[in-house]
Amino acid sequence: MKLSAIVPMLTLTFWLATVPAFPQRVRVGARVGVPLNDAFQTIRNRTPFTLESKRYTFGPSVEVRILKGLTLEADALYRNAEYSTATGSAWEIPLLAKHVHGRGPVRPFLNGGFSFHHLSGLKQFVGTLGLGDRTNTGVVTGGGLELHLNRVTLSPEIRYTRWGNRNIIPAALAEFISNRNQAVFLVGITF
Repeated sequence: MKLSAIVPMLTLTFWLATVPAFPQRVRVGARVGVPLNDAFQTIRNRTPFTLESKRYTFGPSVEVRILKGLTLEADALYRNAEYSTATGSAWEIPLLAKHVHGRGPVRPFLNGGFSFHHLSGLKQFVGTLGLGDRTNTGVVTGGGLELHLNRVTLSPEIRYTRWGNRNIIPAALAEFISNRNQAVFLVGITF
């Protein structure tokens, strides 16, 4: 197994191992959302086709409040990448620091950190793929609102990730490449 695949697993395991140290400050839940842009880009001057994707992302989430207004967050987000000419799936594990500002039931927040990404099951029905490394890392930033409703917190947000490299690279007959810029609208629900 490559080091680039081991680092995300070890980082997440270490981070989750610290959760018992903060039992009163831990919130668990889930995040669901829709990508705001496609995971792939068409290559110009090639056979035109459409990227009709089933657009969703979802997965579990854990937050640990370490200081007033500062939270560490880890998610495991699944993203389907099914298009008219290709299928695949991706898992993303963002590890973020979140700063929440203000008091009251509605609070704005900013977050940032790193994300680990693994692409699997990719099949192209037309042409060929230029497959790069299936595991990738990127820098994440975002912001949104926390809506506190008794014991439940809703957190709509927009996140932007800039991936370090492409999973799908240009190849002789390839019709698309992976997009290094990713924007997603998420709604978190934590308890």
